[in-house]
Amino acid sequence: MKGVYFYDEDEITVLPLDENEKVWIRRLQKTLAACPSRLELVTIGDASVHVVDREGALRSEICDGACERDGISLAHIDGGPLIHGVSG
Repeated sequence: MKGVYFYDEDEITVLPLDENEKVWIRRLQKTLAACPSRLELVTIGDASVHVVDREGALRSEICDGACERDGISLAHIDGGPLIHGVSG
């Protein structure tokens, strides 16, 4: 799915997003969509994100600090909201 889908109130069990939150999410989506093709984002389920080289990520385990050990981590962004790392 490209773009942003906001769930209807009858689909959620928590408070719906207010207009400021929707604006923030739209800005975030535009920023993510503009990501250069060389870059990927990695998190381990905390409030930090590593920006890694896409080609390097193909040869790295990308877990338990491997991004830094393998020299593919280009930047570390910290201080945002908790990012849950889930799969599937």
